[in-house]
Amino acid sequence: MTELRTVFAAFRESMRCRVALWTAGDGEIVIDTDDGEPPDGPPPASVRPPVGTSVEWKKGGERVVIGVAGPARAWLVVGPHKGARAALDNYAAFLVPICAHYLHTVAEVEHAARE
Repeated sequence: MTELRTVFAAFRESMRCRVALWTAGDGEIVIDTDDGEPPDGPPPASVRPPVGTSVEWKKGGERVVIGVAGPARAWLVVGPHKGARAALDNYAAFLVPICAHYLHTVAEVEHAARE
């Protein structure tokens, strides 16, 4: 997920806001963050919303968790950010399509490699 990490790092640098993508498949959770360092842990099951919906998560500051469409269950975590909550919602809305496209592309490449 090197390319996505580059996007996340540029986002963090310009918006001063952390971002992480959590994916779950085969019982394991994989993370990709803006700086390669995992945050405090994955969002708990209680804040893992379905695709297209978001919830607040106030661990270590206000964050937004939103379900991302893809070949595996995935959640984008945006925050903490010192700005208004509306900024987090807007940032998440901007990043979700990027993450979804990336997850689909990775799945297609992996599928092609297996053939």
